[in-house]
Amino acid sequence: MVVLRVAAYPRVSTEEQALRGYSIEAQIDALSEYATKNNMKIVDYYTDAGVSGSKPAFKRPGMSRLLEDVKAGKIDMVIFTKLDRWFRNVKEYFKVQEILEQNRVEWKAIHEDYDTTTSNGRMAITIFLAIAQNEREKTAERVTSVLAHKRSKREACFGGSAIPPGYMKQKDEDGVMRLVKDPETKDAYQAFWDHPIKYNNKNAAARMMATEYGIRRHQKSWNDLIRSDFYCGIHRGVEDYCEPYVDPETWLKFQQPRSTDHGTKNNRVYLFAGMIKCPTCNRNLCGTYDKKPKKGEGFREYFSYRCRGRFTATCDWRKTISERKVEKYLLVHMDRLLADEIARAELEATKPKPKPKYNLAGLREQLRRLDVTYMAGNKTDEEYLKEQADIKALIAKAEDEKPPEPRDVTPLKEVLESDYRTLYNNRNREDRRRFWRGIIKQIVVEGNEVKNVIFL
Repeated sequence: MVVLRVAAYPRVSTEEQALRGYSIEAQIDALSEYATKNNMKIVDYYTDAGVSGSKPAFKRPGMSRLLEDVKAGKIDMVIFTKLDRWFRNVKEYFKVQEILEQNRVEWKAIHEDYDTTTSNGRMAITIFLAIAQNEREKTAERVTSVLAHKRSKREACFGGSAIPPGYMKQKDEDGVMRLVKDPETKDAYQAFWDHPIKYNNKNAAARMMATEYGIRRHQKSWNDLIRSDFYCGIHRGVEDYCEPYVDPETWLKFQQPRSTDHGTKNNRVYLFAGMIKCPTCNRNLCGTYDKKPKKGEGFREYFSYRCRGRFTATCDWRKTISERKVEKYLLVHMDRLLADEIARAELEATKPKPKPKYNLAGLREQLRRLDVTYMAGNKTDEEYLKEQADIKALIAKAEDEKPPEPRDVTPLKEVLESDYRTLYNNRNREDRRRFWRGIIKQIVVEGNEVKNVIFL
């Protein structure tokens, strides 16, 4: 007798569903019992806890893993308790159904009876899913309405990860959950808001938080914090929602973009943007520029690169590297750098390839035969899982030792053999940046000097 390899898929999204008997544990018990009674082998439990049935398949961890195993030929059938545990969205259901059909994998709702072999049966499934989707959307509307009502009563109705820094949730004397200032961090965040009010410098406030209070955040996190209306005591239009750190009028001033006479970033092309990394924190260096008057009239722009982490004290690298210096280094040394890289690649290609220690094709065939033996019922679960793990470990080693494909250095040779300097000098900045990006992966710096170039 052929033993079906089945994937058990339990899913639950809310505590309410758990109270109705949809808990993960209850589903696992029911699926295990069904598999045992029907002589099925459960390959794995692909669990999605706290995941909505309307969420796209590949954004569900359990479902995503299940579909990868379906494509790998490890599964013959998927079982779940009810259809709404599988999907509550018509569009997503048919996307996954197409993958299952391509790999000849069936599904079974163990507590319900559906027929996917007839047009009437498929229509019934579509109708059921449409009803389930409509029910979910109505539930979402009810939840939104309840939360809006709670907010109007100034209740703190959000999870821990959504609590803004400097605040905490606490019950008042009536037992209502409120958002209040966190006594452990309120002085630090009050200082954060006082600093830009006094000095009109938000980056300096972030550095102050790192140096004086040891609170380090990414620059984007500080920008998001400044835009949060919690700090002026307002939440989604509800005034006096919580105790403010700054008054609303001052908070609004920080929401205005800073005026500048330098023009927009889009008007400037940085030749090496995304190609130079900070030697300390490995972030991409960001481009900056300065204007200095020319002899006679007008201005000249000077481009350079520096680390963003310096603004929030999350990186100790304080250097600034000049774009002209990098460009000059590359143009002076490019012939040597290209010749060395080509010679290195050609020498590597002449080295004899080591004989592989493992036979990758043979191991994959061994794994396939093991699956067939197990499906025929000639291996116990323990024997199968142990042998499968051993073979997969050897396959991983075989894939790791697989030699890389010979590198194609033809583009580098074409550059070296051309009059690229003359062409380069006659190009605009956009074309110059395109030239560097076409041959260079990374420019390695040390201090404010170029130390190495990594080619594509």
